[in-house]
Amino acid sequence: QLVGCAVLLAAERTRAIGEVVGVVCRDEITGSAALGNDLLDVEIHPEDEGEPPLRVFLPFVPAIVPEVDVASRRLYVTPTPGLLELAQPAEDEDVYVRGLLPAAGKTGGSA
Repeated sequence: QLVGCAVLLAAERTRAIGEVVGVVCRDEITGSAALGNDLLDVEIHPEDEGEPPLRVFLPFVPAIVPEVDVASRRLYVTPTPGLLELAQPAEDEDVYVRGLLPAAGKTGGSA
């Protein structure tokens, strides 16, 4: 339900800074649904036209995502200082989390 939602800064509430493009479930990271937090994979809109979009993982916790409005497809975020600056250019290659193994049928490449 969260994929495709607009991401807005809670303090501004008017301008979307990005969009949720994926969710990494905590059990994919820790191996247990009882440990850790889910992460939102957010594509940050570039400030300058022609710049590539950036991607950042935001912890899906109330301190960082205090409000989710599923009906209007909006998430309001209050990122800690420096969190959005961790955004990196999106990778074109597939990333495999669990066990760092390639998906069935894929070979080659390094983890």
